[in-house]
Amino acid sequence: MMAMSCRQAIGLPLPSFEVAPFGTFLGSGDPFLIAPLRTSSGASTSGSLVTPVTASKESLSGEQRWREGARGQVAAEAFRGRARRAGISEIIGTNAAATTVSLTDTQKALVEEAEEEQWGLYQLAMEGNTTKKVEFRGTRLGYHPELGKGIVAAYDIPAADKQRIILEVPSYLFCSLSAYTPFRFRPDFLEPDNPVVAELNETDEMFDGDTRLALLLLMLKNDDGYDFPLRPDFWRQYIGYYPGVEDCPSLLLATPDELAELQDDHLAQHFRHQQARSEALHKKHFTGAVPRRQRVMCRTLDEFRWALATARAYQLPYEWHVSSQAFPASALIPYADLLNHSDSANCTYRWNRNTQALEVVLLAGRAVAAGEQLTLAYHHKETNAGLMKNYSFALKKNRYERVTVESDARVHHDSLLSALGVAGIEDHYSYKGPSSSWRAQFVDGHVYAALRCLPQWYGPGVPPLPEDERAAALGLADAYRALLDAAPTTLQHDRDLLARAQDDVGLISVRHTTALKYRLERKEFISKIIEVLLFYADDIVL
Repeated sequence: MMAMSCRQAIGLPLPSFEVAPFGTFLGSGDPFLIAPLRTSSGASTSGSLVTPVTASKESLSGEQRWREGARGQVAAEAFRGRARRAGISEIIGTNAAATTVSLTDTQKALVEEAEEEQWGLYQLAMEGNTTKKVEFRGTRLGYHPELGKGIVAAYDIPAADKQRIILEVPSYLFCSLSAYTPFRFRPDFLEPDNPVVAELNETDEMFDGDTRLALLLLMLKNDDGYDFPLRPDFWRQYIGYYPGVEDCPSLLLATPDELAELQDDHLAQHFRHQQARSEALHKKHFTGAVPRRQRVMCRTLDEFRWALATARAYQLPYEWHVSSQAFPASALIPYADLLNHSDSANCTYRWNRNTQALEVVLLAGRAVAAGEQLTLAYHHKETNAGLMKNYSFALKKNRYERVTVESDARVHHDSLLSALGVAGIEDHYSYKGPSSSWRAQFVDGHVYAALRCLPQWYGPGVPPLPEDERAAALGLADAYRALLDAAPTTLQHDRDLLARAQDDVGLISVRHTTALKYRLERKEFISKIIEVLLFYADDIVL
């Protein structure tokens, strides 16, 4: 039975796209073009799956390259729907002459808004004169000023009582390999004599999963020695959607000065260790007595570090199912790997054995507004330090953040929760007080994180002595304030620097900005802990 699309599930008509035959795609060097669609102005617009990198586009920033790639997606169905609501359906599907119909300003605004929307199907021109699809169902590519590129809702999607598919990516687009030996690939695109095969077998099965995916990524980027079931330049062009070496935010490529900007010795030491590891791996796989073909796949250490960082940040773990066996694997999956992280994600993904495709599904009971990002939970219950190690970002108001101090002071667990109007067990704290109370605005992810990491004592039925409890709260507040005072920069300085950096893109480097956001969020959390403790101390009746 064919799966019901999101649009069918909510009673909207399926989109109608004009797909050109294979012969109309513009040249063998640019095989991923969407067929032209006629807009209300009569202009014909074409969009490429991935904008080919040309000399003139090398100078564009990552966001500009993204917008160039997404610009050609014509919102045909959105235009039709909005035009019908505006009372101008008579011009739909007609030629340029129909655009002489007189439109009100409101109608013109609706048409222009519809034309700007970018949802549709990517038509992938395949070898063998066939066409297969990456399906965006009620979703489109989008850009968020803080989260960056991602997948957003094309229109309001109401909550439903079951999951619904919002993105489907066929397996022939994957760059994927199994986690354990003998290594298997999906699709099976490596030639037996490709030197990467030997290098993959030289990696540590347990600890070098990122290295194997990085080797495949470099091969797809710089080598033609593979038999991919698409035109060979598909992945080479899609890789342009990832941040390049210069604008990669990972601190794996950071200088010593940039690592110092973290103001976190433990995290900085982790990245120094990873840099030493990457240098040893680069020397092993790409220098010395290795074939020239292999050396040119990765000419610099920074390029190898970029590949490692990209593999870590964008890979999706999943399982292959062959007969009754399941094989753990990791993969780079186009478009699905663009979904951003949230600790309250509205989507998950699954493998469809029947269609041989990865499906991203909107969770049951979750409504999404037009333009809202669709998100996945990369890791559950992860601190910002953990997110930085793999994904190079710090989550704002992360409810699983953790900063501890050395102190003998303890506060009473139940009394602290009661003062804040919070109830529940540790992994499921929630605010239970009146919504009109100031506490409803005060209690956020940082408060839940504070309740997890503050030193506490548990004694049901044993009321704490007020003077002892107040002294403990004030003592802990002083200990956390000492952490802020020991930092080389103040919280306000970091806020001002980040604001200036966002206004002046070239003020500080990308990696410096990554470190700055991490240390700023850490200080914001410590400051919130102090607020919690001071409020609790004032709330105690002596």
